[in-house]
Amino acid sequence: MENTTLKLRGMSCASCANNIEDAISSLPGVEACSVNFGAEQVTITYDPGKTDVAEIQEAVDAAGYSAQPMQDNVLAPEDDAERRVRQTEERELTRRVWVSGIVSTVLVIGSLPAMTRAVLLTVEKPESRYSLCCNSR
Repeated sequence: MENTTLKLRGMSCASCANNIEDAISSLPGVEACSVNFGAEQVTITYDPGKTDVAEIQEAVDAAGYSAQPMQDNVLAPEDDAERRVRQTEERELTRRVWVSGIVSTVLVIGSLPAMTRAVLLTVEKPESRYSLCCNSR
């Protein structure tokens, strides 16, 4: 039996991890398979006489994801590219949060006069509550 670890791409939830695990586990010769969603890695124990890494990668690709063998070099160029993509996504999400917060603040401040006017009218003149909905007075 051999152990190998593959780097996964394309997972967005725990269900994706389960789909990958099911796809790999269904291959003949796969003894154990463990997907780590947080690290985007899969560790596989398999019989090299019955299956190989290429077949495992094809099974992951068929499930709609991508798997590449882990590189020994910790600072591999593709990891730098992946880090840049994640940083770009993080900056975009941060920008969206700031814009949403600013727009929400402007809307709340803009609606305050209308809300406080209605409250002040009912507090100052209790009879005005009835004059707004009933024309009998």
